[in-house]
Amino acid sequence: MNKETRQTLARASRFTSPGFDRGWAAQVHMANRPQDVLSVMLGELWVIFLAVVLIVGILADEPWIIAVTVMTGIIAIGARVWARLALEEVRYSRHVAQRYLFPGEETELTLTLENRKPIPVPWLHVHDEIPKELQALGVKTVRTERSDSYRLEDSLSLGWYERVRHRFRIRALHRGHVRIGPAQLEAGDLFGLFRARLEVRSAETIVIYPNIVPVDDINFLSARPQGDVLSRIRLAEDLSRPSGLREYVPGDPIKRIDWKVTARLGQPHVRTYDHTADQYLVIMLDAATTVNAWDGFRRPMLERGVTAAASLAARADELGYRVGLISNGVPLAGEGRMVIAPGADPRQLLVLLEALAMVRPIAIDPLSRVIGASPKAIPFGSTIIAVSSIFPDSLLAELDRLSGRGHPVMALYMGDAEPPRSGGRFQITSEGERFDVPYPTAEEVPWWDD
Repeated sequence: MNKETRQTLARASRFTSPGFDRGWAAQVHMANRPQDVLSVMLGELWVIFLAVVLIVGILADEPWIIAVTVMTGIIAIGARVWARLALEEVRYSRHVAQRYLFPGEETELTLTLENRKPIPVPWLHVHDEIPKELQALGVKTVRTERSDSYRLEDSLSLGWYERVRHRFRIRALHRGHVRIGPAQLEAGDLFGLFRARLEVRSAETIVIYPNIVPVDDINFLSARPQGDVLSRIRLAEDLSRPSGLREYVPGDPIKRIDWKVTARLGQPHVRTYDHTADQYLVIMLDAATTVNAWDGFRRPMLERGVTAAASLAARADELGYRVGLISNGVPLAGEGRMVIAPGADPRQLLVLLEALAMVRPIAIDPLSRVIGASPKAIPFGSTIIAVSSIFPDSLLAELDRLSGRGHPVMALYMGDAEPPRSGGRFQITSEGERFDVPYPTAEEVPWWDD
């Protein structure tokens, strides 16, 4: 992939998540997590203790006990009210410097906290969920009850009408369409007797593209009539590119006769057109890694396939192909099919890589069925590259059908065993090892759950 293409893909996209503008009563509630139970109980017991001491002082007619108890009670009530108001008019937002990353790249995450009231916040804890596909650098992180994320922790204090920004570096570890968040803010009174929490459910999206490895040595089969490879079929003429005139011969379509020239020369002449210079390439990715769905999936095989598809798409885009994608993987929304027709949009490669970043280890249908239901995504004369770690008989039959209709077909096997045999019209080559991608190590993410 050339430098210009990589710079385009890695172009920063700046955005800031909105704060919460609802009333404090809808956002703040007293802490009720298991680790906060002791603190809450101590605060409640302190109030009960003061009430008992006050009653004893009244019954014993001891003015000093009553005075001290009343003063202490006022402080306790003030602390409770302070805790209730601590997170009122507190705004929390994130700023991600770059939303699109490749594995190994880093970007800056800025957390902004703003106190918009005349009451200071003596202490404030921030807990933000970070997906395991990202590594937070230079900040405290802890495990969570979820296996797919961990928690970033930060502590600070806010004066009245004060704004604080904390900046951290985050590194992309693995492909994915990930979200930072939700977050939880926790604050309380100066003495720590009472606490309140605010749930910030907004989340920021980061797209981590798949790895791209060099595939310069893979020669794409082509249906192009001229060039560095032989053609097996002739591409259709492009009616938007007239090239000249020639005499009419039997079999020429009547609609191509140029009647003005025919009348002037006295002999029938037809218009001619250049053949299209566009080449189409459709990558067909099989998200299934086992023959039987109940056998689960093999993550290394899936990642090989995704890496291969991304690398082939980037290489084909450099060579000027119009690239499309057909996969039986489940899109992020969980609906529809992952089918992207070849297009001339400059952002076509971005769309393909983002779709590949979302591929999950779930196959909605056999790939052969998805191919058969998507004829419009396979233009006439398109080069076909099938990527699979199993190549079931149904897929082999579908590829053989496409090959018989004039499509140059290539098949890349991602498995470790011997590649299956094709029907003879195309070859299956074993290319799995070259697309192996590194996984995050135990030192980088100690709680990574394979």
